[in-house]
Amino acid sequence: MLQHRTDPDWLVAEDHRKYAIKNIFHTEFEYQLDLQTPLRGCPNLRVVNDTVPEHLLFVYNYCTNHLLKLAENESLSDATRKRILRDTLVGIADLHERNILHGVRPFQDIKPDNIFVDYEETTNGATEVQRVQVGDLEMGSVIPPGLNVRGAKLSNPMWRSPESHAAARINLPTDVFSFGLVCIYTMLRKIIFRIDSEGLSRADEERLVVKRLLSHFGDGPGLVGLIDHLDDSVASWRDLVLDFIPEFTTTNPRKPFSMWVEVDEGFTDIVTKMTSLDPARRITAREALEHPWFQDLWRGHGVVTDRGDKKIIGPDTESQNTHNMPQNKVGGTGLFLGRAISHGQSIHEGDSRENVQQRINACPAAKESENAVTIGDFQKG
Repeated sequence: MLQHRTDPDWLVAEDHRKYAIKNIFHTEFEYQLDLQTPLRGCPNLRVVNDTVPEHLLFVYNYCTNHLLKLAENESLSDATRKRILRDTLVGIADLHERNILHGVRPFQDIKPDNIFVDYEETTNGATEVQRVQVGDLEMGSVIPPGLNVRGAKLSNPMWRSPESHAAARINLPTDVFSFGLVCIYTMLRKIIFRIDSEGLSRADEERLVVKRLLSHFGDGPGLVGLIDHLDDSVASWRDLVLDFIPEFTTTNPRKPFSMWVEVDEGFTDIVTKMTSLDPARRITAREALEHPWFQDLWRGHGVVTDRGDKKIIGPDTESQNTHNMPQNKVGGTGLFLGRAISHGQSIHEGDSRENVQQRINACPAAKESENAVTIGDFQKG
């Protein structure tokens, strides 16, 4: 029988079992049923178990918690966090191999509160994970090969890819970028794009987003690829990106995620490959699963442990981890880049891609030997 209702789910108890129930739009009911039913063999996807057609309801497994809340638990081990991320990635890969994009609705995407975890707390305080599933699949859609979604700022702003921020063409790589941000949150408890919007205009918020995108993820090749990706239909956002580049100086340098000194190198590498500004340069979900960072996991009776005493995050983590989270010519579509990049240098139509990359790379960044970037100060620039 129905016990109580939450928003947007109803929680149901039947023979001491709980289920999550969701209302589905009548125009989506058959489409989503056809989309999800073939996914029932994918253990890391929370798919519809049953339906109540007369009330337009989907019935799902109920999970103990979601990752947004669970990751706040300071006692949650690095090995368990990594296990959750790996199993989430398996679910994303299963979607992508069927050309299903998760984040195609406003405020719905790959984000921690769409990742559901069943677990038990042991008598010694450890967390034993039984199941990890990517949920909210009713927000996904099949994207036919050769086509893209475009024209709207989809997904939640805190987990949104740069191309989605721009309302440009999005496809499967946008889920990968969002998952990279989820990885940072899960392991470091930092939300890169959490912005205190009090007193800020929409334009101010956009500038802060662009600043952090360029500061933490804006290497030369990725930035060139993003500019190529942003066609004339999103010229205003493209111009915002270009106009912001000269604002990084030797006294206000970029703070690339690849230089965060407290972070394990393997973790830095996989996240950097998932969060390239250029969608075409991001690794796929399946490629990410093959990354060495995930290879030290193994299972034993449902428990996953680190091999040896290796820590994912360095010795300063205790003080830093707080809950106060803060070839071709340029332009494949004839894009004219006449903006100052740094120190008076400009990119002109006809410049080679290599020259563009060199000039963008001239944009000052924090040097590891001179001004190492810490986890704690990532929001300062």
